[in-house]
Amino acid sequence: LNMFCGQDNNLKGIIGTEFGRLQHLRKLYLASNEFKGGVEAVPWLSSLKRVNVENNQLSGTLSFDLGKLKHLEEVRMGQNKLHGTIPSSLLRSPTLTKLDLHGNDISGGLDVHEASTLEYLYLYDNMLTGELLPSVLCSISDTLVDLRLNNNSFIGSIPNIDCTMERLELFSLAQNELTGPIHDALGNKMPRMRELHLYENKLLSTIPESIFRPKNLTAVLLGNNELTGSLTAD
Repeated sequence: LNMFCGQDNNLKGIIGTEFGRLQHLRKLYLASNEFKGGVEAVPWLSSLKRVNVENNQLSGTLSFDLGKLKHLEEVRMGQNKLHGTIPSSLLRSPTLTKLDLHGNDISGGLDVHEASTLEYLYLYDNMLTGELLPSVLCSISDTLVDLRLNNNSFIGSIPNIDCTMERLELFSLAQNELTGPIHDALGNKMPRMRELHLYENKLLSTIPESIFRPKNLTAVLLGNNELTGSLTAD
């Protein structure tokens, strides 16, 4: 058995240990059920590539070792009851391209310096704190397509990155506690950006013309800040 899909049902209880016998399982989809228990109960088989257990009632931390999963490409555990920090072993997975932990109680800072393969990182609606360092974003600048960090408790300013995020299409830092300016070069550093979400922060600057430069831009959301000056866009 290579794939099992039981999502969007009324399945309950703890995910059965029987899955641990499926040594060739590549894809496991159990989203939108009523599974409980610690997330370690998920059968983290070494053969797994994609796991979707979002929208259940799984609890506990992510402190167990995921570094041994050499084929893991996609992990979706949003909308559960997970807490604690994101283990470095998960972010160091050499094949991981999508990590979705939205809608939990994940805490700590954002440290993805070694996550060079990540394309989609969804950590919105959590309890993340601290400052967003430019070096963190630049460490994944070659691969990142979609970054959603909205509705956390990040402080400080928008990272003034000195790298170009060539593939980034959606950048969301909305609903945090960010202060200071929107840097003049932001749009130039994200040439493929389609959507920029910075609403509900404490930003104080004028609106730089550069954020309107990406050719594929469709949405710029800056509401509920303290922005000043005039509005100029090509």
